[in-house]
Amino acid sequence: MAENNAVTKEELKEVMAEMRQEFRQGLAETNQNVLALRHKVDANEKKFEAFRDETLKKHDEVVKAIFAHEKKTDAQYEDLRQTQSRLLTGMDKVMKELENHRIERMSLGAIQDLHGSEIEAIKKHLGFENNNGKSRGNTIKRPSSKKPKKSK
Repeated sequence: MAENNAVTKEELKEVMAEMRQEFRQGLAETNQNVLALRHKVDANEKKFEAFRDETLKKHDEVVKAIFAHEKKTDAQYEDLRQTQSRLLTGMDKVMKELENHRIERMSLGAIQDLHGSEIEAIKKHLGFENNNGKSRGNTIKRPSSKKPKKSK
């Protein structure tokens, strides 16, 4: 029985050596697979970092474009507001002028409704005519339509 046990021990040692060899070979293959996966992960991380950097650059460009557009829009709005203010001021002036013109026309109409003697009295009071009925020169003189004669 001792020989059977010894042979069995030898066989056991061989089997153990084969198992160790297979284990070492499997471990080496696993290590190679792990290294290959690490390389893939590293490559993917580099791709991701490049993609992230590119995305951040594009995001920054978009944000800058938005701020530039907002500045431009704000400037355009300010220009429009100033233009509107100028237009409203101009319109107020025009409306005042129209109102003054309307009042003047109403005054002229009221004067035209007066009788001739009242108009003469107002003219005398304002100094357009002296007591003799002659003009003092306060009236507007129109240029003569005649051409001046050439002297020889």
